[in-house]
This record gives sequence, structure tokens and C-alpha cells, in this order.
Amino acid sequence: MIGWWLGVARCYGAMPQPLVRTHPQRVGTRRASIGQSAVEFALVAPLLFLLIFGIVDFGRAMFYQNEITNAAREGARIAILASNPCNTVYGNPADTCSSGATPAGPSVCSAIEGSATLISNWSCSEDGVLPASPTPGWAYVEVDQASTAGAACPGATGATDPAAVTTPRAAGNLLITVTIRYYFRPITPIVGALFPSSFYLSSSVCARDEY
Repeated sequence: MIGWWLGVARCYGAMPQPLVRTHPQRVGTRRASIGQSAVEFALVAPLLFLLIFGIVDFGRAMFYQNEITNAAREGARIAILASNPCNTVYGNPADTCSSGATPAGPSVCSAIEGSATLISNWSCSEDGVLPASPTPGWAYVEVDQASTAGAACPGATGATDPAAVTTPRAAGNLLITVTIRYYFRPITPIVGALFPSSFYLSSSVCARDEY
């Protein structure tokens, strides 16, 4: 009878249960697992950060490419206008675009700079001629005109000699090419270390002048 009551008491929790002890081996295993995870994260983190920063800078590069493409189109639109005597890079000193006169219209560079608001550093003073060491973060504008009516779209030379590029203003419905080179500079040091300083984004637009 007593044995029966003891069995009932154990079933309903009346009897004290033995304490469950934590085995030291299980605690050590848990700590080893945490340490292993930390080591694995330390190995994977550089690649993870490189991927994240690369996505950010790739998006910026695509945005800047779209910006200079639209700017080149706007520059070409100004360059072909016969009604605008300022359709040279800065304006021909022989016409109303001289420094002492009020310009009759926008120049190619002013139209481009007004269209590409994200880029603040421009080089138009030498018709976009590239220096020996172009500066990252700068955009260089080059305007070329075909020499004859039957010639194809002139290609940008990027010459370092200012005499190699001339400002277009000749009549005869000649083709004009407006080229913009933007020397892209990544904002993240990890990605920037992988890019050479000579890397640039480029966009060219060719159109026929109206004069």
C-alpha cells in the first residue's frame, strides 16, 4: 500500500525530483561554437564589405554615366545651332560672345554644366584637351567638327596638344561630335584602391550643324 502511494506521489509531482546538473562538456562545446562563428565572420567580412561597397559605387557610376550622356546631348544641341553665335566651347571672340559683349546665347560648356548638376569640376578652357595627368573627379569636354561634308562623325582624340583640337564654327552642314570624359572616383577606399586613376566614363554625341 505504501509503495502504491509513493508511485502516485511521484506521478503528480509531490515527491522532490533530483537536481539536473549541467555537464561542463556541454558548456565548453557552446563556447567553442561561438568562437568558431567569430572566426568564420572575420574571414568572410572583407568579401562581404567589398561586395556592398562595390554595389554602392557601381550604382554611382551608372548614375554619373547617365548624367554625362544627357549633358553631351544638350551640348550637341547647342553646338549645331546656326542662330546661336555662342555655340562654340566658350564662344568665339570674333562674334558677340567676346568677353566685352553680352552673349547672345549659351555656350556648349555652359549648357553642359547646367545639365550635369552632379559634376562640379569641369575643364573646357582648352576644348577638352586632356592634360598629361587628368584629375579624378573632373569632367573634360571636347568638341570636334568634321573637315568636309562627306566625312563621318569625328572621333575625340583626347590629345594633350591644344593645337590638335579646334573649336567648331565652320559652315557647311558638317558633323559635330561632343565628347565628355568624366574621371570617376569611388567614394569607398576599398573599391578606390582597385581603380586606376586613369579610369573614366565617356559619352559622345554626333549631330549635323545647321550653319
